[in-house]
Amino acid sequence: MGILVGRLPWSAIESINDALIAFKTKQDKPIAVVLTHGASIKERRETELKLSQASIPVFPTMERAAKAIMNFSRYSRFDVAKSG
Repeated sequence: MGILVGRLPWSAIESINDALIAFKTKQDKPIAVVLTHGASIKERRETELKLSQASIPVFPTMERAAKAIMNFSRYSRFDVAKSG
């Protein structure tokens, strides 16, 4: 997403954010967004806030997103095994 912020008009970025939020509300699988630090500070903050309010986590790097997804997956397996 950070690469897109610098290359697309802001209206296109808002449309992508809205599509991600709509997607999140229509299914129960977790999603995450990687928004690199190369993005404009103002647009980055607006995007983070909008996605966070929709319960979509935003990470600054692929590595941090992957680690969070891995931890979530491990916790989910543990929780299922504990309750089963």
